[in-house]
Amino acid sequence: MSQHPFTEDAEATSPENADQRHLVNREARASLVTDSQFVEQSIPAGHRAFKHVLVTQTLKDELDAEILREAERKKTEEAEAEKARLEEACAQAVVLGAEGGEQAKEEFSRAQRKGIIIGKAEPEAFCEQLKSLPIKRKFQVYEPSAIEKLRESKGHSDADVRKRNEAIFKELQFKGAWRRVDWPRHLDVVLALEQSHPHFSEVIHFVADRMALAKVSRRAVRIPPMLLAGPPGVGKTHFCEALAKVLNVPVRRHPMDQAETSSALLGSEITWGNTRIGLVFEMLAHGDHANPLVILDELDKARGFGRSADPTAVLHSLLEPVSASKVRDQSVEIELDASLITWIATCNYPWLIAPTLRSRMREFFIRMPDAEQAIQVARAVVAAATRDAGVRLERAPDKAFVLALAHLSAREIYQLTGSVIAQAVRQGRGAVSLDDLPVEVLGDDVSSAQRLRLH
Repeated sequence: MSQHPFTEDAEATSPENADQRHLVNREARASLVTDSQFVEQSIPAGHRAFKHVLVTQTLKDELDAEILREAERKKTEEAEAEKARLEEACAQAVVLGAEGGEQAKEEFSRAQRKGIIIGKAEPEAFCEQLKSLPIKRKFQVYEPSAIEKLRESKGHSDADVRKRNEAIFKELQFKGAWRRVDWPRHLDVVLALEQSHPHFSEVIHFVADRMALAKVSRRAVRIPPMLLAGPPGVGKTHFCEALAKVLNVPVRRHPMDQAETSSALLGSEITWGNTRIGLVFEMLAHGDHANPLVILDELDKARGFGRSADPTAVLHSLLEPVSASKVRDQSVEIELDASLITWIATCNYPWLIAPTLRSRMREFFIRMPDAEQAIQVARAVVAAATRDAGVRLERAPDKAFVLALAHLSAREIYQLTGSVIAQAVRQGRGAVSLDDLPVEVLGDDVSSAQRLRLH
């Protein structure tokens, strides 16, 4: 069989044949490559019949983007698998304690060094990582001299507070005042969220624009605070967690419906015997990142609006970049620069939120997905629930299973899929099917024969 003059057979492995083929084809390819309309495209292994083909520039860009998305997807899956394995090792280390479990403890230590389990690397590893970062990829979150207040608190009347402050001082003195500023390497990773969260398209493009700016800016770029309003079950919190994952930053959910005061964010008064540091200090000082993501969940249900103990009062400072650069944790009395924190509030009824707060956030109203979007969401949520179940099924839930759940909310799909998988495992089965779903979920689409089986 004659060989195509513009391709290279990927199966031939002989060096002599390869060299001869290269010489023969180089001249033939050159006649087209010199034409500005065509460029040479390499095809990755496993997806090709040839090593190289000639394509238009537009098609090359599309192929490169697809290759990039596939690589990022594989990288994410490997990271998730490694995280699950190390979390299991962490649990074993806790259970086994000193009665053995040395291997589990070593795995736990490895997880700490990588920053997989506890959300931050060990101080030594962190300092080494920070040295290799360019200046715009790190940010000073407090003045180095500020932590001297922790050393000076030795005269504090409460022994527990003195002991706590000494421990914090030692950690921060070694770790330093600078923290990482992370963002995704490629914008396609952010834009790919549209595949699993199509009804959040406007939010995704808003964030992608800021990431594009971060890549060319000479300084760290802040994502403005956002308010995601929409009906219950539309997937607002789930989206925020997915966004944090692609942004490569830690995420913390702060339930505003349970907040009584602002101490959870900026600490409680140091004069109290049970004083505690706030979320902002914990994430910036103890954490590794200057730009973590904080979810202000159900902001419209915050209690105490208009009272002196209003838990939303400190948000007026935290959501403004100028004032956020100088916020003080009351428990340690240290001033922090929290201007790079990404704040995303969720709510069902935005009109219940103070106008002064709403004016500080970019508002997005998230509608329930349409039919096509609902199928995309269902596919992504079923896959996430299957992955989070932590078991290896003989086969993944099929298309019929996904379609049967598409009319439900993301929260309902996640919960039901998890329950169905647990039921299948208990019964010794390695797969799930339509027969596992309740009749009320299947609705009118289920046949009479199937109803009898399900009952």
